Amino acid sequence: MIRTTFIFSVIIVVVFSGLLVSQGLTQLRTGIETIYDSSVELNRILEKVNDFANALQEVGQLIQPLKENIVARLANDSFCPGVNLSEATGVDFDSILNDTVTTLDSANNFTIPKENETLEALNAAQKTTNNVENTSDNITPTDWQSLIFVVPFSICAFLYIVGVALAWRKKNLAWYTCILSWVVLPLFVVLIVICFLCSGAIAIGASANADFCSGGTTNTPEGTIREILAVNGYSTEDLVFQITTYYIQQCAEVTSPLDYISAWEGELNETDASLRGLDAALRNVSVDTLESICGDGDFQSIEVLAEYILGILVRLVEGALGVLEVLSCETIVPLYTTTFYSGTCEYSVQGVTWTFASFLVIAVFGMIMITFRTAYLPMEEDNDAYKIAETEPAPVTFDEEIRDEPDSSQSPFGDDASSEEE
Repeated sequence: MIRTTFIFSVIIVVVFSGLLVSQGLTQLRTGIETIYDSSVELNRILEKVNDFANALQEVGQLIQPLKENIVARLANDSFCPGVNLSEATGVDFDSILNDTVTTLDSANNFTIPKENETLEALNAAQKTTNNVENTSDNITPTDWQSLIFVVPFSICAFLYIVGVALAWRKKNLAWYTCILSWVVLPLFVVLIVICFLCSGAIAIGASANADFCSGGTTNTPEGTIREILAVNGYSTEDLVFQITTYYIQQCAEVTSPLDYISAWEGELNETDASLRGLDAALRNVSVDTLESICGDGDFQSIEVLAEYILGILVRLVEGALGVLEVLSCETIVPLYTTTFYSGTCEYSVQGVTWTFASFLVIAVFGMIMITFRTAYLPMEEDNDAYKIAETEPAPVTFDEEIRDEPDSSQSPFGDDASSEEE
């Protein structure tokens, strides 16, 4: 019975050490790799957005003095003073100039609205994704690391099974039994203690993971993320909180917190249209005609300046559209759902469950093996034949019987009796 229980426990330990790797650690690695891949992709997107923002900031600073120059030169008292250009040229220059100056003044200095808040949100998001990327990369178990949990138990199980088989066959190898008792057994005890500690640690991690996936007032990851933002000091008025909430709700809100970029892109398009109208009017009337009508006036430089600003506006519009494209719901929401629902709340939960159960089962049945460690030792019933052989008298030979018979010449009363007869 002891040996049967011991062998059964050995089989259970080997089976669950395999399940620990094939189900537990594999699922955990899949979850961690999913989170890592999503963080890498999100970090790439944020770097692209940061590049767009820096480029827009540089271009905005570049265009600012040009805007001030052309606005001053397009003023009615500076462009062609004392002349009614609309009557002289048949082109409504007054309306074109007023419209161009108005749109140039309303272009918010050609810089991104909420520039500081936008850069702060980008920096916070990049810091978080970098931390997640580095952490997940460091804790991802490799193939050889996973085998660390299988190889020791497999070796111990093989040695123990050999020892039990020898004891069953009544092959008492003292040196092998000594190795099992003084080398393998202490190492096995250490492994079992490690399994108990790992199961306890994983139980704590499983509780934290479950709390994350069912946290907040909504009992979802979204509620947990809102609470994390609140703990870190972000309020509903902060752009970081608004953008994060918008994406974790999978863009369910009608108004996007990034609408200010769309509005700014619309202002840039209006300014572009106004400058193109001015450029077209200058080309239709021709610079020479304007100079002949207005006298001295560097209209050629105004035309060149307008075309140069138009080129910069094209870059600004492309940058704004690029930001909106990489931050679209079609790009961000799949990353969010993959990271938190697939990686954190599916693969990791399954992996943690299998890992905890495997460690616990290995630890329990390992303790049973330690308790029944006499299974590989020679037992009493195995030594009965030897004990019987030691207690029974040895068979007597014919010569020993002759020597044991009493001598007829000797008196049964000994030497004293014979001496008296003399």
